[in-house]
Parts: sequence; structure tokens; C-alpha cells
Amino acid sequence: MSAAKTILIVDDEPDILFFFTLTLEQEGYTVISAGNADDAIRRARESLPDLICLDIMMPRKSGLACYKTLKQLPELRGTPVLIVSAFGQPQDFKGERFRAIIQDPDIPEPSGYLEKPVKAPHFAAVIRSLIGTPEKGSGS
Repeated sequence: MSAAKTILIVDDEPDILFFFTLTLEQEGYTVISAGNADDAIRRARESLPDLICLDIMMPRKSGLACYKTLKQLPELRGTPVLIVSAFGQPQDFKGERFRAIIQDPDIPEPSGYLEKPVKAPHFAAVIRSLIGTPEKGSGS
């Protein structure tokens, strides 16, 4: 197939959504966005993205609660999740520190973590390292 890989960006800040969307679309990925956790879960179930980029600090339901829900859904359990947040440090989402936050041993650690602010080239490189380059073919 010639369909581009799909990435779901989840962040409550419109400027961040715009920046990540622009960066990834320029790389050739298809981007879906969500401004809150409930919308993210719904959109992820509908689109089954290749990767989810998830903010932690969001109103109403946190990104961690969203992450836990996503990883409990059989159809999304294997979907890589990249945490992109100003909250915490990379080591907070690995090993014992991660288990202190999410105690369910069936919930896997995130595939990666980036601390905001993120520069576009680095963001795109991390995405490529997690899911590869977008498939580019003749249009559909």
C-alpha cells in the first residue's frame, strides 16, 4: 500500500498541536490530533495509528490515565507511545520510577520520552527511529 503512516498527536495546547502536525506532515506522515485524553482514546480506536505522541499534563484526565487506558485496549496495546511533555524526565518513565506511577505490571513502559520544548529535526528523527520513514507512493 502507499498509505502514509499515521500518527496521533495528543496535546491540549493548540500551538503544540500545530507545530507537531506541521513537522510530521512535512516529513510525509499522516497526522490526527486530539486536545484531550477522551478524544485521544476515541480517535485512537477509530484510526489505529502507527504511533501516538502523548502529553502528560492535560486538563480533566491526565496523559498517564490516557496512556493506561490505551495500553489496556487489545487493539492499541502494541501501538508505540512517545511521551512528549514538560513533565518529568526520561528516567521517570522507565523501570522502578515508571512502576511507582503505573503499578499495573501488564502496562508496558512507553516507547520513548521527549522533554518539551522539542526541536523539529530531533522530533522527526525520534519518530523515524520508532516507526520508520513514512511510506511514500503514488497518490490514491
